[in-house]
Amino acid sequence: MSINRKAADVPTPDHPAIPRPGKRDPAGRRAAILDAAAELICEKGASSLTHRAVAARAHVAVGSTTQYFDSIDDLRDEALQTLADETEEELAEIARILGNLDSPAGVDEVITTCAQIMADFLEDTRQVRANIAMISTAMTDPSLRTLALQWSDQLTDLLAGRVGRARASAAVAYIDGLTVHAALHDTPTDAASVAAVLTALLHMPDPHQEHSP
Repeated sequence: MSINRKAADVPTPDHPAIPRPGKRDPAGRRAAILDAAAELICEKGASSLTHRAVAARAHVAVGSTTQYFDSIDDLRDEALQTLADETEEELAEIARILGNLDSPAGVDEVITTCAQIMADFLEDTRQVRANIAMISTAMTDPSLRTLALQWSDQLTDLLAGRVGRARASAAVAYIDGLTVHAALHDTPTDAASVAAVLTALLHMPDPHQEHSP
């Protein structure tokens, strides 16, 4: 999930910014192959990966992809992990932002902060596509489900400390839906609209407390 990073700041599908690796730079070739696979996943989905397509994007010989990765599945899995690692960095930033709020910060302050973070993320086409790619791949490959749920689960944990787990889970489920919406629509949901829904969700009665004896 990217913070304050607009879609215009990332390479478009037609103009990938992957440098040509040096002929005597094995680490650079491997990194270029991995970057190329990650970009192709963002653009066309994990099922589109082939050795030939990745090699062409990475500006390397087709044989290089099999030299560094035993199979296309291995390359896919590591590329998805690379994308997941990017969200780890963003989650750390979200944690920092929430941590800088006053200890007794009200729910409204959390809502304002989260709504702006989410609006920035929805404008980042690459990150939206990366999240959708991880979700769609995990639907047919259960071994990747933990990876796909990593962002949602950790964001829920971050918010739960501020608003309670039931409200945090509802908010993150809404955010997951916003990601799908952004992937299918030209105009993402704006911060004010996100804040309005989060206000309703995070001010709702806690169902666990209501049913406590």
